[in-house]
Amino acid sequence: MAPAADLDALYAQLRRRMIETGELDRIMFVLSSRLNEAGWIDELKDHSKENARNMESLVFQPLFDDTLAHAHKSITSQTEKEIKSVIRQYLELQFE
Repeated sequence: MAPAADLDALYAQLRRRMIETGELDRIMFVLSSRLNEAGWIDELKDHSKENARNMESLVFQPLFDDTLAHAHKSITSQTEKEIKSVIRQYLELQFE
């Protein structure tokens, strides 16, 4: 297995290439569209508002931490598979 520094450098290079080619924007657009279609964005907003209302004293970090955990858990497996597939296809083209 490659050292962590090599993996970090490869990741940075791939990310830079994705930004330069516009691929990252395309993936983010697909992700945003799928999440919006599934009602995920509205549900996450509602969850955050409800948590904020129920906090005795509104504190950003605990609210953020809970919202982030909920966001990760609530992404549908269908959306996750689709985005992973898009990324995998891009990577396969880069390493042919």
